[in-house]
Amino acid sequence: MPEYATQENTIQQIRENFSKKHFIIRFIKNLFLRSKKPKWMDANDPLNAQYKHQSLLLNHGNIVWAAVVQANSLLFQDGPLNHPAHIIYSPTDNFDHNPEYLSEVASKIYSLKNTIPDDTQLNELAEMVTNEKERGLNWQLPSAFTNSPIRSTTFVFAREHSPNRKLSIKLIPILIHPSTPVCMMVPSIFWTPKFTKEWTGLNPIL
Repeated sequence: MPEYATQENTIQQIRENFSKKHFIIRFIKNLFLRSKKPKWMDANDPLNAQYKHQSLLLNHGNIVWAAVVQANSLLFQDGPLNHPAHIIYSPTDNFDHNPEYLSEVASKIYSLKNTIPDDTQLNELAEMVTNEKERGLNWQLPSAFTNSPIRSTTFVFAREHSPNRKLSIKLIPILIHPSTPVCMMVPSIFWTPKFTKEWTGLNPIL
């Protein structure tokens, strides 16, 4: 499998772009960087918090790598609506240089789909990945998977933040903040040219 070339440099550059550009454009484009709540989301959906805390994430969020466990299949094709995706991430920068590990763990979690493990913690995770409507915001992964501080969560993938309006690869940069369990993808305006090419398939990494 092709390697994630220089992904530590990539995430660091995205952070720098976000920090530099954000102060310049936040009063001009902050409204344009906010996503609108999709029509399918009802008032009781825990993912409403993602829209409530968009300003916090855009103004004060920390950027880390996340790996996709699974996503609504509509996100892999052109379409008008935003949909949920199940991801894992670390709230630290431990995986800046090794995001492949997150992808490996994500694949192991997906392998639990439609299974009933004996282990209680694994069973909860299996139920989450099997029931795609389960939100499970900001769960700490059990030690059976990893001793690292890796969390499992669901977020709404915003097509307007993707350069091709689709979910194209398993590795994505996200915005998190310790005061909220929700996250959002870093808008592609802050991405590096190389990562944008990787995403759109001009320089594939998967």
